[in-house]
Amino acid sequence: MTTRAQHEKERKKDEFPNSGLLSRNDKKDPNNPEHKRYADYKGKCDIGGVPYWINGYIKESVHGKFLSLQFRHRDPRPDAETH
Repeated sequence: MTTRAQHEKERKKDEFPNSGLLSRNDKKDPNNPEHKRYADYKGKCDIGGVPYWINGYIKESVHGKFLSLQFRHRDPRPDAETH
């Protein structure tokens, strides 16, 4: 038997396929040079039923600022062994 919370979670998961969200990365300190490579935004998404982590980086070009995105599988890959 499923609980109401589990049912709502499944319904929401199915309700918004191929979508995700980004939030500002509060762990990044702009005054710390070591944090320069940290993502400006972090989040997660679901694309084609596959869960991903998203990193967003604010970058600048001759045309102005833009947001660059990086996607990584949320599930550990079987060929990547952790020690």
